[in-house]
Amino acid sequence: MKRVLRFTLICLMLFMGYAAPSAAKNEASAPAAVAPQEALSLIEQTPDVFILDVRTPGEFAQKHLPNAVNIPVEELKDRLAEVPDGKPVVVYCRSGMRAGNAGAMLGKARPDMKIFVVKGSIVQ
Repeated sequence: MKRVLRFTLICLMLFMGYAAPSAAKNEASAPAAVAPQEALSLIEQTPDVFILDVRTPGEFAQKHLPNAVNIPVEELKDRLAEVPDGKPVVVYCRSGMRAGNAGAMLGKARPDMKIFVVKGSIVQ
């Protein structure tokens, strides 16, 4: 009886040890989708926010948000070191598709990062 109880407790402890961190990790890595107006408010209210424009250099040259850094989504995997740790990140593109892909990539690479993906056009 003691063996069964001990075995059950060990299994439970192992399960709790492995299941809890992975669930928290998955939850933390999910980027938050925000509307353009919400993103602008967030940028205004958060002085240390990193603004990531994942459009092409040509699109960026035409118009972009002040203080935005341009890393095209196709280059992001190789340029992840340019995105600072410890700061919230607002990711935008023209419609939200590339920003969504970039947000997922960032979330996977940096599960503890606060990522806000702009859904829609933020640059008029």
